[in-house]
Amino acid sequence: MGNQLRNELGPGALAIKTVDQYFDPKNILSTVVDSVRHPEEVKALTKFAADHKNACIFKLVAVVAPAETRFSRLKARYVLVFQLPRE
Repeated sequence: MGNQLRNELGPGALAIKTVDQYFDPKNILSTVVDSVRHPEEVKALTKFAADHKNACIFKLVAVVAPAETRFSRLKARYVLVFQLPRE
């Protein structure tokens, strides 16, 4: 679905959809966006924050993990989402 949205709306599409869905200037909340995958998503979030200076601050945090850990998490997520039997 993410790739389809990027193909239709451009590489920053998921970030734009996220802020459209969750941002409410009358009800400011702390929100964490997980797994930003494309530099254009960072640009879209940065632009959104700049356009809404009084209501939005954007901070990018990188979490680094070894390849084995990332693979293990991905595998666990895949099993959980699709209810596949574990080996």
